[in-house]
Parts: sequence; structure tokens; C-alpha cells
Amino acid sequence: MKGVIVYQTVKTLSNNGLSQRAIASQLNMSKTTVNEYLKLGNDEALEKLTHVKKESQFDVAIELILKKLDAFPNIRASKLYRQVTAEYPEITAKQRAFRKYLQRLRKNTPSRQHRFYHPVINDLPGHQMQVDPGQFQVERDEETKFTVYFIAFVLSHSRKIFAHFQTTPYNTNDFINAHLQVFQYYGGLAFEYVYDQTKLVVIKENYREVWLNEKFHQFALKSGFEIRVCEGYDPESKGKVERVVQEVKYDFLHGEYFQGIESVRNRAIAWLEYVGNRIHSTTGEKPDVLFQIELEKLKPWSKVEDEKRKVDKVGLISFCGNKYSVPFKYQRRNVLISESLNTLNIK
Repeated sequence: MKGVIVYQTVKTLSNNGLSQRAIASQLNMSKTTVNEYLKLGNDEALEKLTHVKKESQFDVAIELILKKLDAFPNIRASKLYRQVTAEYPEITAKQRAFRKYLQRLRKNTPSRQHRFYHPVINDLPGHQMQVDPGQFQVERDEETKFTVYFIAFVLSHSRKIFAHFQTTPYNTNDFINAHLQVFQYYGGLAFEYVYDQTKLVVIKENYREVWLNEKFHQFALKSGFEIRVCEGYDPESKGKVERVVQEVKYDFLHGEYFQGIESVRNRAIAWLEYVGNRIHSTTGEKPDVLFQIELEKLKPWSKVEDEKRKVDKVGLISFCGNKYSVPFKYQRRNVLISESLNTLNIK
């Protein structure tokens, strides 16, 4: 009713003989606005200047929404919408309406979200997988946090994603084991895997000559995929997976409480199923639908068979450039070896 009160004040001052300029000066408004008010009749002014706030379905969940925004300022609207509608199933309004509702609540809060640019490329099915590490502090409860380290993977054609999680920084063995889980998850390997210049892949670069991490390089050769390393400061080369890293942080890890790493891993299964069945904004298709096409183009994967090694006269065998000792009884004999979960198994 504030507009109606101002209108009545303008009319009263005008009836008392004040000019439009004097009214504008007294009410701290423009002369043009005063003129517009004076042109309105009483009925017309009541209709135009009376604003009744329309109730929203989301008002019923306002306490939950504000509590979430206070605890997790960067939570995505899409995730908060899922949480709100799960808690209040009577809400039938769509996600677009919720975004507008949330914008009104956040109008005094600067947005920290960024649009992540990546070029639109018609990638061949089964050709490329992009890989990128990340880390994020997650909430154990309202007072404590712990750090989760993860490796994000995405197939460039279907946009089907996977993430491997642990609570310690990755070493080469961890990185290899993450890839083994990826091979099993997808049921195959892409032709090339794209990385930035992480020490897990690249030891150093001199004049554009890349020195690869030898152990990981041997793993790639044995598994049958090509390593492609991006040049420094070239985010477009792996823009798809950089976007996935943000998805893992803000659409999965942020806005939730996790009791430990097993809780993260278990809940990631449902989250991966969700993102695999939503329509991707670039392809216009669900990743799981395109993946059925891409799967036919992936290189089939099967668990690596045991390898034969000859034990030398002092009881040592060679594996991935390193020497390992075996019990005395195996000297000068052939043994079978395999690697799993950071352990070298000898039979």
C-alpha cells in the first residue's frame, strides 16, 4: 500500500496549491513521477499501485531453504530443489519456478558460481576420456569437516562421468587403482586419456618435451590407452572434466553431511545414477543413453592376467622398473605376479 499512500500525499499537496516541482522536492522524487501520479484517477491508482504478494508453494519450506543457504551458501539450486521436494512432496512447482524463488532470496548475496566455458566438439564415440583430480572439504556435522580427494573422469562423447574418492592425496599407485576401477565401471577403455600436467602423469616438461611418470606410462602401455597431456594454462583442452570437477564439489559433496569416506562412496553411487539419467545441456541427451552407443566403440577391458617373472640368483624380481625380493626358496625359479590395491602379489 506504500504506492497508494504516496499517491494520496501527492494529491493532497497539489490540492493545497503546491506546484509539481515543489511536490517533487518535498517528497524527494522526480517531477515526471509527480506528473504521472496526478494523471491517475482514484480507481486507476488503487488498481496500479496496490501490490498483493502472491504466495509461493515454496513458502512452506522457507525455514529449510534458509537453513540450507546459511549452512551451504554455494549450494546449487537444482540440488536444493531436490532436497526441498523430497522433504515436501506436496510441492508440485517446477525447478524453474524454484530458481526464481531462490533468486529473490539471494538478491543481496553475490553469486559465487561461474559459467564454465568449453568448446562444442563432436567427439567420436569411444575416442576420449578426460581426467582431472580435485579436493574438497565436506561437512561431517555442523562443527567438523574433513577433506575428500577425488579423481573425476568423463567420456567426451556421451558425457558419462565417474569419480573415485579417498581421504589422502593421490600417489601413483592410488592413481592407477582409480583407473582400474574406472575400466571396470565403464566396462571398457577409451583410445586416449587427457590429463593436465599433474605429477601423477608428468614428471617435468622442457621446451615442450614431456617426461612422463614412468610407472604410470608403463601402466598405460600395458592397459592399451594413449596418454595426452595438455599444455599449461590450456583449460579448453579438458573443459568437460573441469566442469565435472565442479559438479562433484557443488552438486554432490556440498550441501550434505557425510560421516566418513565410505559414506561418500556409497552415496556417490546414487548420485552417478542421477547425473547419468538427466539431460545434458550440451548434447541434449541423457549420458546413459549415449553411453549405450559409445560402449560398442570402447576397447573391451578384462582384468590383467598374472605375469611371469624369473627370480635372479639373489632372490630379486623386476617390476615396473623396481626390484623386489622374494623368499629364498624361489631363487632362480619362475613366479607369477599381479598388482592390486597397492600390493604386489607373488605366486
